[in-house]
Amino acid sequence: MRSLFAKPRPWGRMLALAALAAGAWFGYRAYYGSDGWTAADADSADAAPAPAAAGAAAAAGSVIELNGANFDDFVAADKTPALIAFYRTDCPYCRASQPALERLSLQSNGRYRVGKLDVEAQAATAEHYPIHGVPTFIFFSKGRPADGITGAPAGDEEGIYEGLRGRIDKGLAGA
Repeated sequence: MRSLFAKPRPWGRMLALAALAAGAWFGYRAYYGSDGWTAADADSADAAPAPAAAGAAAAAGSVIELNGANFDDFVAADKTPALIAFYRTDCPYCRASQPALERLSLQSNGRYRVGKLDVEAQAATAEHYPIHGVPTFIFFSKGRPADGITGAPAGDEEGIYEGLRGRIDKGLAGA
């Protein structure tokens, strides 16, 4: 009588691949939560955002969606410092940093402004700055880049917030 294990079977490899796939799925759910990113989000991301007003006309505490037409006005408006997030719509780290940007914008009290620029949709504007990866956060003071960071500062929302908050404080101290 022959043993089941006398001949090599690919079961071990199949089980290992299944375990890797399950780990990736559970990791995805842990990172994004139970209401993770879905195909419906991709459809809404393809819709062109409505252009937002720059400067004082923008609603206080909101992250302004920038484009080629309003970028220069936003950066130079009223000599108020600005934090710009250069992002892509399909980047998970960019989406993870969005709540921190909203929180920073709400707490700005007019000392600085927060905006974001899609590097794919607005490639002509983004090519003027050293964007080597997304997300890239550049702090502008007096209309010029003063400080920047490529990549999300830390993994969770609080870490991203604290990292960006430190960059803003450093930029405001030098302004």
